[in-house]
Amino acid sequence: MKKAIITCAVGVATLLVLYYFSSCLADAVKKKKAATPSAIAILRPISSSKPPPPKSPAPTLGKTRKTLTKKTKGASTPPPKNTTSTTKTTSVRVAAIQCWSEMTKTERNAALIEKLIRVAAKNGAKIVVTPECALQGYCHPPDWKTWTADPDEKGSPQVAEYAESIPGKHSERFAELARELGLYICLGMIEEKEGKFHNAQVLFGPDGKTLAIHRKSQLWPPGDGWCEAGPGTPTVVDTPYGKLGLMICFELHSMPKKLVKAKTDIILYSVGWYGPNEREWFQHRFPRDIVKKNKLAIVLANWCGPGEGDSWPGLGFSSIYDSTGKILAMTGAGVEPKVVISNLPIHPEKKNKRKDGNENKGKPKASARDGNARTLKRPE
Repeated sequence: MKKAIITCAVGVATLLVLYYFSSCLADAVKKKKAATPSAIAILRPISSSKPPPPKSPAPTLGKTRKTLTKKTKGASTPPPKNTTSTTKTTSVRVAAIQCWSEMTKTERNAALIEKLIRVAAKNGAKIVVTPECALQGYCHPPDWKTWTADPDEKGSPQVAEYAESIPGKHSERFAELARELGLYICLGMIEEKEGKFHNAQVLFGPDGKTLAIHRKSQLWPPGDGWCEAGPGTPTVVDTPYGKLGLMICFELHSMPKKLVKAKTDIILYSVGWYGPNEREWFQHRFPRDIVKKNKLAIVLANWCGPGEGDSWPGLGFSSIYDSTGKILAMTGAGVEPKVVISNLPIHPEKKNKRKDGNENKGKPKASARDGNARTLKRPE
């Protein structure tokens, strides 16, 4: 009998020990899940299967929480005091589309861009940026195939045949997509206006309205010989997520300072980059010399190559940077379409504290490119 009691006691003690260790293991798993970063990079080729659901819910603006009180019999319940509070938005989920847009293949490009935007939306993005001239294609550096506005020039595609006015067939398509998905879409495209052609960005709002058109003002001669320069004034739109400023590729030499003066919070940056040492530039020089010095968060969407064996320096590395220059999400080079997504911190209580740039008075001016960084510049 004594032996049976001892055996029973040992068994109970063993069960208690096992229960204790299983509880510790469960707590450790929970902590590990809670520490998972919010930034993700998603590869979505055009033939990809259905994307997974978002890892974290999309942030909402102005969401209210109400405290509910139970009714007791025979007593009237007065309305609760101070039970409704407006939650300030502290982050917004943003996405940079990285893709190759083939010149003269507008329908193909539009279909690819739409698929990638839908991937971003399913993963909670509220702001999506595409590369430079993503709708009609920009150029092809290996053989320097570019658009031409000269009707007598042979061998180059005529920009007049593919440029579109705004509103137009494809701008209306993406305006409707923005309305359907309830997000902001910054589309890079070639615009025709009054017989002139522009390397442009158009920003659509979640209601489907065209909020702004930005025309590239600082042109890159090898790729922009067909277009007219924009006025060079900053294009800024006020939104629930702060002020969104638009910028296209080569404008990084002059536009960031203008956007600072316009009290921009987030730059939507459409890029078709060309230049050596792209990894060094996007991972170190750009966040240090452009992002951090100007204290501007940037969503950078760059192009990728058309295929293996058909590439050039400057491809890839689409990125999301916060205003301190920290890289929140970044993809590498490559030839497959990609969507880069991250929660981008915003600080409504701190925004617009810059006083026309005077806080930096007396300090050395931030240079877009200094020292060896000039070697990263596109060839003139």
